Amino acid sequence: MPEFIAAEAPLLREKIADIIQSYPVLRDFGFPSGVSGEDGLVLLHAGAAFHALATIQDVVSAYEKSHSDYAVDIAYSSRLSAPAGTLSTRDTAEKYYRAALVYSPELAEAHFSLARLLWDSGQLAEAVALYRQVTKMNPHARALSQIDLRASAFWHMGEILEIVGSETEALDAYGEAVKLVPSFGASHEKYPMLLRKHGHLEQAIDQFDQAMGCSHRHFGYFLEFCLPPLESQNAPQVPDTHPKSLMRLTSGDQ
Repeated sequence: MPEFIAAEAPLLREKIADIIQSYPVLRDFGFPSGVSGEDGLVLLHAGAAFHALATIQDVVSAYEKSHSDYAVDIAYSSRLSAPAGTLSTRDTAEKYYRAALVYSPELAEAHFSLARLLWDSGQLAEAVALYRQVTKMNPHARALSQIDLRASAFWHMGEILEIVGSETEALDAYGEAVKLVPSFGASHEKYPMLLRKHGHLEQAIDQFDQAMGCSHRHFGYFLEFCLPPLESQNAPQVPDTHPKSLMRLTSGDQ
């Protein structure tokens, strides 16, 4: 992707209303339908819409490659495609996220979402730096109270640090995460496995016990798409039982 220039941010903000006309599928992914609201938050929602679309595009592409005998509906696949001559959907998401930070450098959710995007793109050093920044920030005033963004930032930071071989730092990050949120679902086993590897057996046992207390049924909760609403009256509804972590857990056979 070409280097982002801060001077591009006002133009991206100005063109918000035009984008939805040329790329209507973005309505399905939460692209702002109007232009009112905090500039940084509007741009964050725009970036998240492109980011979510990129995620779906990746799923469709992977399915098509692994199921060559059963093609995805052509009309649906075409509807998801970016207009000719534009940046990739993922690169466009990055532009909007960076523009959001030009307007609102204190917006923790924009740092978090950009970190996730860069992690998926292999830009691990910047992703860690952004997650580290989130751990020192307060969430937006309209952020969902059921979500602990700082805890999830510590956890993701630990995951990346473990991947790159900085295992002592990873242990520290995991440890900070579980101080804030007791369980990270099926992902939680990463922490005790690393503790065991480094000889911290008693701590590892405690954390394995904590992991075993979670339901075996779970699915990921994409915090990068769980954003503060543009207007206070549009706050999304999340069940009271939603845990303060990056995982949503369910139990039973329903």
